[in-house]
Formats: sequence, C-alpha cells, structure tokens
Amino acid sequence: MKAAGRLKKNAWMYTAVCGAVFCCLVAAAASGTGLAPAFWRMLMCLAPGGAGLFWWMSRAWPWAEQSEYFRAFSVLYHPGILLLSGDAFAAGTGWGSRAGAAFVSMALVAGWALLAAAVIVLILIRKEKRI
Repeated sequence: MKAAGRLKKNAWMYTAVCGAVFCCLVAAAASGTGLAPAFWRMLMCLAPGGAGLFWWMSRAWPWAEQSEYFRAFSVLYHPGILLLSGDAFAAGTGWGSRAGAAFVSMALVAGWALLAAAVIVLILIRKEKRI
C-alpha cells in the first residue's frame, strides 16, 4: 500500500464503523431490547478515539503517515481502541458484572496499555518531525 492516504483511509474506516454502530444503536432503541446503552458506550469510544483522532491527524499531521514509526503506532492503537470499545459494549450490557468480569477487566487493562504504548510512539513520530 502506498504511504499517502493511510490516515484518511483509517479515518474513513472508523467513520464507517461508527455509522454501523449508530445504525445498531437506532435499531436497538427502536426495538426496545435494552442494548441501546451498550451501543452508545461503544460509539463514544469509537467516534472520538478512532474517527476523531485520525481525521485530526490527517489535517494537523499529514506527514505522520510517512514516519517509520507509523506502522508501530497503527499496530498498537487499533487493537487498543477496539478492546476499549468492546469493553464499553460489554459493560453496557452488564456482562462485565457477571461471569466474564475477569476477562472484561483484563481487556480493559490490555486496551489502556496498548493505547499508552501507542501514545509513546505518537510522541516519537512528533519528535521525528522536529529533528
């Protein structure tokens, strides 16, 4: 894949996922299944953390996708935000308080650890530009 356009591709991917989650939110609210809060929590993780970040990066730091560290950032960031959004969905359904509480808390710790590592790589990308 060419280096140019990876930020916008990621931004469009997260925007499409947010659109799908929003459609599920509307369907769950209309059907009265009780899953609407879970979809809302998931959307609140994916919209700012996924689509918002990549749209902002494509405007503010378009040169970041050509960094040698961008691949490491992507490998760390995407699973981290998806683990956190999955955890938010599980917490919204109440599944985290039942049998899977240990797994949900492990996913939460792993998601935040991956995001922390991705932020460190993002700082490296920013410092690489200044040099």
